[in-house]
Amino acid sequence: LVSTSMAVATFFANYRGSPFMISLVDNTLLFYSLIVVEAVLLICSLDIASPLNYVMELAPFPSMQFRLSLFAMLVLDLVGTAGYTWFVRRLFVNAPPAADARVVPDQKKDKDV
Repeated sequence: LVSTSMAVATFFANYRGSPFMISLVDNTLLFYSLIVVEAVLLICSLDIASPLNYVMELAPFPSMQFRLSLFAMLVLDLVGTAGYTWFVRRLFVNAPPAADARVVPDQKKDKDV
């Protein structure tokens, strides 16, 4: 459950739409499939639907405290990954490049000399 949730959160956070691809919201099939996968993971973590946990071949969870801890960890992973990505993009995407990283155009050299 945890590794799948981490993969979904990472994919959701790192997916860049325009200008090279369709944005995530416009790509409805991908967007809804990510939501469904995360919803199934959250349902399985709370053991709400025991037949679903049986189909997923999950062992019964020992206590309600464990279920709530797992649920909180999955939600925190999703929200934390999206929040961190949003913060880093806001901080660095529009920032000017560092002085040593700027590209200096080549000066034309006189080849007749």
